[in-house]
Amino acid sequence: LTCINSTLYLGNGNVQILNITLDGKMDMLFFVSKVCKKKSAGGVETEGNEATLTTPAFAISSEDNKFVSVGCDTYGYLNSYRDGTKSSMGCLTRCDSRESVRNMQRDGKCTGIGCCQIDIPPGMKNISLQTFTYNNFNSSSDFNKCSYSFVVKNGNYTFSMDHLKGLPFNKAPFVVDWTVGNQTCGISKGKLDYACRNNSDCVDSGYGYRCKCKEGFEGNPYHPDGCKGN
Repeated sequence: LTCINSTLYLGNGNVQILNITLDGKMDMLFFVSKVCKKKSAGGVETEGNEATLTTPAFAISSEDNKFVSVGCDTYGYLNSYRDGTKSSMGCLTRCDSRESVRNMQRDGKCTGIGCCQIDIPPGMKNISLQTFTYNNFNSSSDFNKCSYSFVVKNGNYTFSMDHLKGLPFNKAPFVVDWTVGNQTCGISKGKLDYACRNNSDCVDSGYGYRCKCKEGFEGNPYHPDGCKGN
């Protein structure tokens, strides 16, 4: 983590950290993947970006986020790279015309026409977001030329029909799970870098461990002075 002008960032300053909690959650602001289609002399071309985030110490929280794709003739991928293997999940949305969207979709709904959202499996790290559009122009293209995919914290995105004309943001807040190290409590206890301080317990998290105050104590279990009696 890097502090730049009193603002906390992950890495080199592209990803802003919004909040960190002692129960192993960290909110950050991350880019939206976007692709747009345009007519050219050779037919139809697409241009856009793939958003990547290297997070070996953090996993995308499966309980606090959704993966969302917005657009007509759109499909998006959320990829994860761990231990030399790639895992992917995706979301697809179709709409043949402006009228089909109006008839089947409403503001505030993300049900597969113009907008789709799905749950995220646990353990996704080192992610990339990719967005694709069917490489043609149909009756929807006059009002929807761009497609978008992003991970967003639950409750922080509400679909609007206007978003098919253009998404009003290029970054979205989402949550990662953080842990200390990548080994269990049993292995970590007794080491010089063991993080749990006075009056705290160690809890295995699946990727490493976290610390919590013992019953009857409160405060920051990672602070040099440990937890205090309440």
